[in-house]
Amino acid sequence: MPRINVVLVGTSAVLANGGLVVASGVYNIALLAHHFGVPFCVCTGLYKLSPHYPQTSEKFTFSLGPSTILDYSHNIFSKTEDGNNLIEALNPQNDYVPPELINLYITI
Repeated sequence: MPRINVVLVGTSAVLANGGLVVASGVYNIALLAHHFGVPFCVCTGLYKLSPHYPQTSEKFTFSLGPSTILDYSHNIFSKTEDGNNLIEALNPQNDYVPPELINLYITI
């Protein structure tokens, strides 16, 4: 990250407070860019501006089923003798990036 001049990302939605709903993993990139002082810029269309204001970041984070990252054929999703799953897989579809981490919005 220290060798990068600028981070440019797209978004699914720009919320009323300036926060973003983005693909999973972009929040971590935004944190790294903020830490190293690299400008974090967002390119988006005006139709993606949303009037919704996020009360919690979990409201805009949706989870997908584990089948998209793990294969069911390995029988890892079976239950143990006490009824617990052998494995728990978290698979978020998107992240919320707070407006404090964003330096510039580029609209089309």
